[in-house]
Amino acid sequence: MEKSSSLRYGFLLVLLVLLPCCTKADWNIKKVTDPTRNVNLSPFDQWRSAYECLQDISSNCPGNYTLTERGWVNLKWRDTIPYCNITGCADHSRAVLECISLVKRDFKFENGATVKDINDTINEGCRSNFTGITKISSNARKINVGKTIIFISVLATWLALIT
Repeated sequence: MEKSSSLRYGFLLVLLVLLPCCTKADWNIKKVTDPTRNVNLSPFDQWRSAYECLQDISSNCPGNYTLTERGWVNLKWRDTIPYCNITGCADHSRAVLECISLVKRDFKFENGATVKDINDTINEGCRSNFTGITKISSNARKINVGKTIIFISVLATWLALIT
């Protein structure tokens, strides 16, 4: 038993030492003018391109009007006319959301909202005033629970293998 444990730890150590030196990853985010022009993206590149979509910030959309990776910008009823009509931030946010959906269809914001959830919130808010609440679909919540269960299962399996 002791020999197999030391072999396992030795293998993990070799893997941890060799993995970083064998990869040729570029850790800097490259400035891309149009992330949607990338094709056949790997999962990492999908996230990277979605992040680049979020970097398209309009000077007409100050402060809480800017869409970020956190999700909705928490607009109230008094923000409806400036956001939807005067500044054009609603249209800009829709363009950013379209960019994200083209490069990563299953993108989730930090608040659990999907691209569709944010689009629906913008459309409903511009139609009948914002409430400060993002409408997050029940399907989005179910997906988060499923991913958590998968993560816990993988972690438990990994821990069982190394002990």
